[in-house]
Amino acid sequence: MHRLDRATRLIMAGALLWPASVTHAQEDNRRVLEEVIVTAQKTEQSSQDVPISLTAVDGEFMKEIGATNLQDIAAYIPNLRFSSDTDPALAQINIRGFGTNPLNAAFESSVGFVQDDMFFGRPSYFAESMFDVARVEVLRGPQGTLFGKNTVAGVFNTSSADPTEEFSGDIRISNANPEERRIEAGAGAMLTDWFGLRLSLLDFDRNGELENTKLDKNFDQYRQRAQRAKFLFLPTDNLKFELTAVNSETESAYWQLQLHLLDEDTRDFLDDYDPQVEDDPFNHQLSQNEDGFLDKGSDTYIGKVSWDIGDLFGLSDVTGTLILGDTGLYIDSAVDLDASPAAIASLPVRSDYEQQSAELRFTGSSDSGLFGLGKRVEFVAGIYWFTSRFEQRVNIVMGEDFGEYLNTQDAAQLASGDPDFNQPLASVPLGADISDAFSASVGEDRYQLDYLLNVDALSWFGQFTWFINEQWAITPGIRFNSEEKNADASGRGVCAAKQTNSPCVLETALSANDYDARGLKRDESDVSPKLSLQYFWGEDLTLFATWAKGFKSG
Repeated sequence: MHRLDRATRLIMAGALLWPASVTHAQEDNRRVLEEVIVTAQKTEQSSQDVPISLTAVDGEFMKEIGATNLQDIAAYIPNLRFSSDTDPALAQINIRGFGTNPLNAAFESSVGFVQDDMFFGRPSYFAESMFDVARVEVLRGPQGTLFGKNTVAGVFNTSSADPTEEFSGDIRISNANPEERRIEAGAGAMLTDWFGLRLSLLDFDRNGELENTKLDKNFDQYRQRAQRAKFLFLPTDNLKFELTAVNSETESAYWQLQLHLLDEDTRDFLDDYDPQVEDDPFNHQLSQNEDGFLDKGSDTYIGKVSWDIGDLFGLSDVTGTLILGDTGLYIDSAVDLDASPAAIASLPVRSDYEQQSAELRFTGSSDSGLFGLGKRVEFVAGIYWFTSRFEQRVNIVMGEDFGEYLNTQDAAQLASGDPDFNQPLASVPLGADISDAFSASVGEDRYQLDYLLNVDALSWFGQFTWFINEQWAITPGIRFNSEEKNADASGRGVCAAKQTNSPCVLETALSANDYDARGLKRDESDVSPKLSLQYFWGEDLTLFATWAKGFKSG
């Protein structure tokens, strides 16, 4: 357990500020606060000057508390909740109670994820590259003005470690019970006056602690291998090039659901497949015939060019920044849909995602105020382009024991919707349809859903902070976004019986119909305004009120 004074590296910006470190001045031994630099407004600023409710956590603090992912630091960040820490594909994050269930792949996230200035369009990226971290900033509330769509609840703005002036490196090796090992390492430096490099890696293994009595093996295994290379080029004093390449591969057992409150009829049916089947969801024991798995991987490339322009058209400290991003992500998974030792149904899913983006922005300031009024103005303005393609195929596959399951009272209750129903399945209209379909079906039987989504978006954004005097500042901002979505969606039963115009079993059991909806299109235009008022009460306290509007893509 860390002492409280070791936990003070956590920074909370806004009306409350915790010390990033506590130092003792030799003259009077006063406790002083270390300035915290954040990029919550697309430029480096002191957290004290940012009118956003944010929490910033640096990499050193994560090491001190033994944090290995975002889940571990959630307890140190107000208003943040991870709904699940067991699913590497469907991370659900809530900020101030707002979030999005990721089970429906067509729903876009309410919490945005940005790493090294690149926005990622799928929530699965939250677990892809959280290693060798320099800083994590959690911005609460709508952040649409500077970060765009799907940030209505907030943004995770993370940064990986950069090459240092002198050679530096670190390695973290951790072991936990039951049998969990994690190795995280990073090293780099400026190798010449104009070139720097940092290499980092992650190697994580967990053997799992869920005993599967049907397959006689442990579930809940997890393995992740990831690498990052970060290159820094300084061809001139006012020009900087950064190139980041990240690869991540994850293998995991998947969806370890456990049975609960089995009735007598169901237990008798499942006993034939595994005498050890039980319904205690808390004993680290389950019984499934399907060896569920999840394979996930991604490749990401980020290029960043920064040009220190200097004075331009009466403005000072003008900097131009161009960020180009390209990434691809795949998820291949299969689960035991019935979570039992009987082969009733399984659910294999394949998803492929790719996106490209570009952002060009300019920052700067004016010491003459706004039209000669006030003390100073700081601004950021830019244009953002985004395109993505998401493709997913879902299959619900009938198992070889489905016919036996139809003869159970449990199936009759499920078909009728009445938990007290005790008549044969043949007396249920839906059950009769299923029985007829089953007798006509031979071999493979499944219901297949295909979904394809293409997104193209373009936006313009800008905001400025007007320091009226030493105490007061106003920050207005706005973002205009236009987006076009094109989608194809289809569902169909696949079985041999289709050749004789007979229904498929799973299609009938699901009360599903074949459909084919192609060329679906949606155009959107959104405006995300923002207005903040700040009052600087001395050097250690800032009060602010912010009104902001974000949007979530339809």
